[in-house]
Amino acid sequence: MEKCYILFRNDRIYIKTQCNKKFFEFTINNQITYPNVPLYYEVFSNEKIIKELKTFVRENINKTFMHQIFAKKVFLLIPDDVTDVTDFERRAFDVLAKRLIGGKRVIMGSECAFVAPFEENEYICISKTCRMMILSYIKDKNIFKQNFIENKEYTNEELYVVISELHGGVECTPKIYLNGIDLSRYSDLGIIIDSLELINNFEAILNIVKIK
Repeated sequence: MEKCYILFRNDRIYIKTQCNKKFFEFTINNQITYPNVPLYYEVFSNEKIIKELKTFVRENINKTFMHQIFAKKVFLLIPDDVTDVTDFERRAFDVLAKRLIGGKRVIMGSECAFVAPFEENEYICISKTCRMMILSYIKDKNIFKQNFIENKEYTNEELYVVISELHGGVECTPKIYLNGIDLSRYSDLGIIIDSLELINNFEAILNIVKIK
């Protein structure tokens, strides 16, 4: 029974299967964008894109395995700005993943929890989406504290103030990971995690904690 891992990132959808190291990348083309509205909203509601996605899965992923994959479980990374306030997004992700892959159950994980290797027990994750920036303090494998701030350009000093408030202002700052879009300007603050590395971490950590 095949397991699938999915990540939505800007105009791309990445799909990785359990027994294949290859990533399948679908691009959402020619869509109208709106300020502060994630592009994946178009996927939720646009039957044309859903049809294209299903064709993409059939012609690429299913063809690779010479049969139609059926993932009993789909593991889906959700952006860090998807919270209890936007729970309808979780439901929409759940329905979409089941339609595309045929999974009976969709297990979701916040991106910030998987930017670092399993052995990294304490760190700061700075995520950026089209809506906001999210700073997460991860400790003992849990989201210990989060701060949601405006999506704009900050100086390193301004971000350090938020980071200090986040983890208690102690002298030793945990390792910082950068996750999301347009974060290269902060590369001297921490480690930039790309989409494929994020999915690989996701898969590896789930295997270590034996979520099957």
